[in-house]
Amino acid sequence: MLKGKVVTIKYKYIDIISLLLLEVPFFIFLCYWSNLYIGYIAGITIFILHSHQWKKSSNENLQIKISFVIIILVICFIWVFWSGIGGYFYQSSDHGARNAIYHDLLNFKWPVIYENGRYLNYYFGYWLIPAFVTKILKKLFLVDLWELGQFILYIYT
Repeated sequence: MLKGKVVTIKYKYIDIISLLLLEVPFFIFLCYWSNLYIGYIAGITIFILHSHQWKKSSNENLQIKISFVIIILVICFIWVFWSGIGGYFYQSSDHGARNAIYHDLLNFKWPVIYENGRYLNYYFGYWLIPAFVTKILKKLFLVDLWELGQFILYIYT
């Protein structure tokens, strides 16, 4: 059924998606942890700079067999599952600290400020997009915030 079928993707779209995956956490960080105006100015500047880059991107196409895409996705989902991300499998001792940081990003107002007046100070950019999506979706679904956050983190990873 899927044998021989091919997916065609422009290299331009691969460039756009890869840059957005790097820049959206930075933009979210600037908007919430520094100043909203700084975030907007930086976001607009980055968008302008990259719109020029995207215009220069190649219009060539990448062709990939659908069966190959499915195999890669299955391997990725199994790999992430076995890594413990999402809490669906064994987690090493390192996950305790990481889960606590992700938990704080989900449960506290941004920027995360603790009772002693200290800010969350860690390289948490990886968790910003899943936490942001979880904070938006928690209003739509009547599910446990942590379970939703773990699922979104698993899919994002």
